[in-house]
Amino acid sequence: MRESDADVSEDGRSSARIQGPRTRAKELYERGYSLQLEGRVLEAERCYRESIELVPTAEAHTFLAWALAHEGKVDEAIEQCREAIRLDPAFGNAWSDIAAYLIEKGEDAEAETYLRRALESTRFERHHYVHENMGRVHWKQGLLMKALAEFRLAFALEPRDVHSRKAIREILRNFN
Repeated sequence: MRESDADVSEDGRSSARIQGPRTRAKELYERGYSLQLEGRVLEAERCYRESIELVPTAEAHTFLAWALAHEGKVDEAIEQCREAIRLDPAFGNAWSDIAAYLIEKGEDAEAETYLRRALESTRFERHHYVHENMGRVHWKQGLLMKALAEFRLAFALEPRDVHSRKAIREILRNFN
């Protein structure tokens, strides 16, 4: 960041220099997240990498994995999630995301193991994704009742989730 890009405090020091590296690292991965939601994946990836250079965190590695997966770099995404888990085993998002990438690769049995670990995590946002992904695994295994139960849990946790709602309808249609 150039001096002119930074806010200047009352004593004339730039805020970029007076804020700690953890604060700056968090700002970078949050900025990356916003960029990624706007579809600016390469710019987001740059922010995540800068954040990791400052202070490696499970969050930044998991967000970087998400960006890499969007670029089709699933194996690299898995490695980033593994690094996130190494940094913070309690961060459930990394366990859940690695499972989603394994499902994408057709490695459902391994994915199921990671999904179970995600459910055991103490620090986790958006549990509905774990249940949705577990539902996908069970559905592919032909375990429709288990899949239905997982999709219903996902929908109960996040009623706006259209994927779970659609899966529930499709499975129930198979029973009729």
